[in-house]
Amino acid sequence: MKRRRKRRRRRRRRRKRGRRRRRMRRRRRRKKRKKKRRKIKSTKRKKKRRKRKRKWRSNSSRRMRQRLIHRFENAAVSSLESSLAHQVTALGRR
Repeated sequence: MKRRRKRRRRRRRRRKRGRRRRRMRRRRRRKKRKKKRRKIKSTKRKKKRRKRKRKWRSNSSRRMRQRLIHRFENAAVSSLESSLAHQVTALGRR
């Protein structure tokens, strides 16, 4: 059994010469421009920076910061005291 080849029909558009159609006012559609893809890396960094700043300003973070400061101050004071006590005991031994 022979295989029949499908013939693709090509439609040819003929240009009409002569009488022109009355020109209707057409709205010109603006050509859509393709968006340029920006480098993501830099924007990501910027976002992170913004987030960090926001975090730093927020209320809970303020409280956290205070807590940290207190902790460090206390640690520093206690270490100072311990070192002083140590020195005092050392002096007392002499």
